[in-house]
Amino acid sequence: MTNQQPANPLQGLSGAELQERIDQRRQVVTTLLDQVKPWLIEFGSWIFGGLIAFNLIIVAPLLTIGFDHLIIMVAILAFACALPLTVAGLLLLKLTKDLNDISIDAIMRDAFVDAHIPDIDEHLPTDEQLQSTYKRRTEIGLRYSVWLGGISAILTLIGMIAALWYIVWWLAVAFIIVSVVTLLITINVAQRIMRPMTREESAALREKYRQRQQP
Repeated sequence: MTNQQPANPLQGLSGAELQERIDQRRQVVTTLLDQVKPWLIEFGSWIFGGLIAFNLIIVAPLLTIGFDHLIIMVAILAFACALPLTVAGLLLLKLTKDLNDISIDAIMRDAFVDAHIPDIDEHLPTDEQLQSTYKRRTEIGLRYSVWLGGISAILTLIGMIAALWYIVWWLAVAFIIVSVVTLLITINVAQRIMRPMTREESAALREKYRQRQQP
């Protein structure tokens, strides 16, 4: 007869133990985000670049149609508003990445030290403060770029739907349906990829690793 585990693993813990578990999980999430942030910057730059190219390609033929139709005016307005937001997001990500890559704060510190300015160490940030500055700069850059990317993506989607609606209404409806289905499939696949391993999978993985370590 198998022993059933409690549905909630945190049930029965004292206040101090519960807070310790919460702090541990928060630390794990923070560490994972710190490792993923460089990839997020690269991925975000690629997304912004794609949105810029798409907006420029689509808005050019729309301008030749003119402003006689309201739906075309909506499409052009949406693409025109999305373009500066996308450019700003790309520049923000590139600036964040470049400032961290060249270590601008460390370079500035070395410049003051090389100039032999007296008591400069009392006014310059320490190594821990520099690392905190890099982390805060990356978080701010990612946070604002996500907002810019989200708004520009929504405007681009509105412009695309309006342009397709001008051609024929059912084409825009089909685009919306396929976009929603694709989003749901992507979320489902992501959840399956990111789901934690079961106890059986974890035990099998440990056994496989143990067998590899044996001579």
